[in-house]
Amino acid sequence: MTKVSKYPRIMNYMRRNKIMLLCIQETKLKGNDHIEIMEENPLLEVKCNNDAEGKARNGIAFLLNKNLTRNKAITHDVIIPGRASRIIIQLSPTERLNVVNIYAPNIEKEKISFYKTLLRKLSAMEDMEDMIMMGDFNMINGSTDRLPQRKDDERVVNPVNAIINKFNIVDGWRKYNEDNLEFTFTSMSNKSSARIDRIYV
Repeated sequence: MTKVSKYPRIMNYMRRNKIMLLCIQETKLKGNDHIEIMEENPLLEVKCNNDAEGKARNGIAFLLNKNLTRNKAITHDVIIPGRASRIIIQLSPTERLNVVNIYAPNIEKEKISFYKTLLRKLSAMEDMEDMIMMGDFNMINGSTDRLPQRKDDERVVNPVNAIINKFNIVDGWRKYNEDNLEFTFTSMSNKSSARIDRIYV
């Protein structure tokens, strides 16, 4: 843990804007870091999925605003250690949030393996018809999401598209911004930009 933590600012933002759930990636938490965060921020609950080797790298987490989740049933399942998790928040007897949070690898070979594994594991999970999937995909589905424009490796794109089709989810932002060129990541070293962070609903 660093001496100056970002989590008090995050919690204040969630509280002011009445945000129940925040999905974060590349948390770089290890061991009991999440317990320390919750002790310092009593209104914040952290459901984390840390690096599989216990190192301060990779990792994802769900941040929950206790003001809004109090008395709600919550379950958290690790899908791929350090890379993918699911959370279910039972909002009412008939309504719930079912969210998958992912952080895909940067290295192409690891990325191909990750998405194949994610497709297989999601397909084996029950009761996923209302899934929301979000996070850092480290890939794009179409050339308009990268500048300079180019397509990604089909061995990465195909399993992602298989997930999208199987669970009937859509890129919410792109649906309403068909021709817009906006990006979530910019590399100054190779002067490129990409919209690698997305939400599918």
